[in-house]
Amino acid sequence: MLTAPAGLREVTLNFVVPVAPGALYEVEVRGPADESLIRYERAPILLDDLGGAQVRVPASRFAATGDYQLVLRQFAPDGGVRDYRYPFRVKLPPSQ
Repeated sequence: MLTAPAGLREVTLNFVVPVAPGALYEVEVRGPADESLIRYERAPILLDDLGGAQVRVPASRFAATGDYQLVLRQFAPDGGVRDYRYPFRVKLPPSQ
């Protein structure tokens, strides 16, 4: 669960990437009503030593307490496309 303090400007989401050599990735964050909040277009993805990646999202995109998900779409060199979903919950302060 992500508890967002008042005044937060940016949120960093960390996730593990299923590695496929030569693949491109698209990252999207979806809101409680399954609406697209932000999308990062298809590109190579930078990984850390453990196969993890991160994406920064403006905190203003998280306008409501609820269930969200990061959707990672993998475009393999052979033309295959696969989605990986990472659900998470956001809890906003009562004043928001």
